[in-house]
Amino acid sequence: MWEKLHKSIKMLPPYGKAFAAVKDADLDKAEKAIGSKLPESYREYAKLFGYGEHGKYFRIYVPLGSKYPNADLTGHTLSYRKDCAELADKKKDKEFYLRMIPFADTSGGDIFAFDPAEAKGKDAPDYAVYVIIHGRDKIEKLSPDFKTFFTDVVYGTGLEKVLKNKEKLVVLKEFQPFGDKVRGL
Repeated sequence: MWEKLHKSIKMLPPYGKAFAAVKDADLDKAEKAIGSKLPESYREYAKLFGYGEHGKYFRIYVPLGSKYPNADLTGHTLSYRKDCAELADKKKDKEFYLRMIPFADTSGGDIFAFDPAEAKGKDAPDYAVYVIIHGRDKIEKLSPDFKTFFTDVVYGTGLEKVLKNKEKLVVLKEFQPFGDKVRGL
């Protein structure tokens, strides 16, 4: 799937000096640090695409190491877990925030996360994708897995339904790798 997607979208030049390719060792190290396995489909995606933004809207995090904690999947996950859990009012939400793996966000501040409690398969688990819409106090199930998140949400209309927008979202079929010139690193 990922090779086909890679060939079907416009690949923009990296923003700054592109980060090194993600390797299995980077993903293994991230899994150990966050205490959960990553879905195989996410691992395949991370090794092919790396850190960057789809359609000028969806930023996908991958393991980059401690040099870039704001862009690194591990740093991002541990920070969000702590911050969100402190703000959660309900025990159920707090438990979700403490285990979630926030792998993506949008330029509008929405957060997309895996829930390891919903693992399907032991060796190569897959998790449902949840969204936390910026400004709402609600966690919503968005798609059954990472691949469907891409086909239905990133390059589909799945987010429109959750946002309940009156206007259609414009889907740009492009990817821009991020590098060392991204603000906030």
